[in-house]
Amino acid sequence: MKDPLLHARSDDILRDSDSEDTRNGDRLRTHLENGAPESPEEHAETATISLMAGTFFHGDNLDVLRTWFPEEIVDLVYLDPPFNSDQDFNLPFGVDEARPAQKKRGFTDTWMWDPAAIDAYDQVTKTRAESMPDKLPGVMRALHDFLYPRYRHIMLAYLANMAVRLVELRRVMKPTASLYLHCDPTASHYLKMILDSIFGLEYFRGEITWKRTFAHSSTKGWAPVHDVLLFYTKGREYTWNTMREKPSQETADGWYNNIEDGTGKRFNRESLLASGTRTGSSGKPWRGIDPTKKGRHWAIPGIVRSLIGDLDTLDALDALDKAGRIFWPQKATGQPMFKRYLSEAKGPPIQDVITDIARLHNVSAERVHYPTQKPVALLSRIVEASSKPGDLILDPFCGCGTTVIACEQLSRRWIGIDIGDQAIKTLREQRIPKEAPDAVVTVKVEPFDPESIRLLAALDEGYEFQWWVVRKLGGQPPGGKMKKGSDRGQDGEIFVESTDEFQRRHRVIISVKSGEKQSVGWVNDLAATVNNPAHKAHMGILVTLDEPKRNLRDRAREYLTVPGSAHERRDYDKIQVVSADELLKVGPACLALPGRNVTPPWTPTLPVPERAEQVPLPVDRAPRRDRARRAAVVADNTGKVADRVRTVGPKRVPSPAAQREIPGVGGTFRLVTPRGKPRG
Repeated sequence: MKDPLLHARSDDILRDSDSEDTRNGDRLRTHLENGAPESPEEHAETATISLMAGTFFHGDNLDVLRTWFPEEIVDLVYLDPPFNSDQDFNLPFGVDEARPAQKKRGFTDTWMWDPAAIDAYDQVTKTRAESMPDKLPGVMRALHDFLYPRYRHIMLAYLANMAVRLVELRRVMKPTASLYLHCDPTASHYLKMILDSIFGLEYFRGEITWKRTFAHSSTKGWAPVHDVLLFYTKGREYTWNTMREKPSQETADGWYNNIEDGTGKRFNRESLLASGTRTGSSGKPWRGIDPTKKGRHWAIPGIVRSLIGDLDTLDALDALDKAGRIFWPQKATGQPMFKRYLSEAKGPPIQDVITDIARLHNVSAERVHYPTQKPVALLSRIVEASSKPGDLILDPFCGCGTTVIACEQLSRRWIGIDIGDQAIKTLREQRIPKEAPDAVVTVKVEPFDPESIRLLAALDEGYEFQWWVVRKLGGQPPGGKMKKGSDRGQDGEIFVESTDEFQRRHRVIISVKSGEKQSVGWVNDLAATVNNPAHKAHMGILVTLDEPKRNLRDRAREYLTVPGSAHERRDYDKIQVVSADELLKVGPACLALPGRNVTPPWTPTLPVPERAEQVPLPVDRAPRRDRARRAAVVADNTGKVADRVRTVGPKRVPSPAAQREIPGVGGTFRLVTPRGKPRG
């Protein structure tokens, strides 16, 4: 059944299993697969991959949520986004290129009505309005009118950026999931309006006040000493575990004012008698005391059931006395009393005003000197109250990883997202080794600037970078399967269809290079792959990590062109060269393709390395120079050689040569020369 508030989402999404195999164990890893990515025309990137708990995503949380997360997989969301403290921390939604110094500081906590904020507002009210909850576009327009123009650059920019992210967070929440939004009183009332329009008024569960400090100077007015947590659920049924606070100091001093000799434990004296008479063992005399004469009977407290087991009442009293749990008054006429220790006392149920969890001080052992760090006790209370062991917890503003530590200590699965480099470093180098040494952290990068692209290229021998490029271009790996190992010059493919009445289809090969030393051979290799009839390709796209040198683009332009549709009256370069930076900025628009993208759906999975079979050319039938070539020998019309010959020779393609037949093989080796004279 479709989500009534997010009615535009696809129904063909595979959701995670609730089987016992995926919800128990020390390291629970669930592969969650989504449907195919939407077409570039719809301006959406919802390609899915295998998603594992224990993953820290480095990137813009909006991109990560839309790219990696299928629907309804998260049991609890906690987010603590920064807001308008006029300090520099970790830039949460992108880096202002005009102020590169921000990259060192991380984020700036002063909001501006910049292109990113305008785009977020337009998504909610215009470009993606149909996929938004019904009330949200109207609420955002009303806030715009109310805050314009004086507070637009401060408050509205923040609210617009939060709105699009809260919509995505609700999408990934399970029907029984909860969300806690940590903010301050400056914006909590505006955020509540947005949350009401996204989740619904009936799913607001409470506003929690956390007294974060006990002293604060204020020039004029009430001293601000608290934060606000807005608590919402996705549905009527949600996870809730009743929790209790520790007894207050006032309760301890007033009621637990007895000190046990020898142990120093504080205890309270409770009666062992209850009103009413009984005819069983609970009404019989014990140690010379007859409860029936007083109209009462013996009553054993339930909290000591582990000490007495199934003993009858009189034997249970003997066991308690032997265990030292009975207090005997000095007066002979006094009644024995039960000792209830302070450690056994139950405090009141947790309240929506939290005063028993203090902020972290500079000398706190838990403190890692990360700005906006919250105490683990606060996150532990939230996680324990609104989730079960094995549940998946998401923190899209993970920071130094306090949520991660709380989840590890409470046997919950987790996923964290943050855009700051310092966040990853603090979590992996300081917090995990000290507070959760058994935790396994997987880092995945969703690029958002040139530096993060290079970080991605350094992971997993460049395969993560390769798959990101293919996904960003709206393509798929060859055959729709991601794999490591030899790809014969084909890292991905795009299928385009002409827009005229002929609807001709073209296959475009994607080649990704992350090496620092650029070579014209990259272009030649791609051209040889495209021109190989066995690959049935019409064009090739070369994507480089760094800005391509001029000679690469010049070399690509020497090759033939591909005609466009009849009404277009233009040709397209057969070999095109783009940089990863261009791809990040404009996406598939950096390409010039003869038609619309009709790449078939694909469901990526974790790559399994395969060892390709290599069959050398027969020595007595192939010239020496041909055995050294890394080229596919394709059969002629009889198809006899194709079954016999595979990849051969070192990883090097010779310079393009004119089409010619290789003697002694019986097949045709096609290498189409660039425009100009044949070489070789």
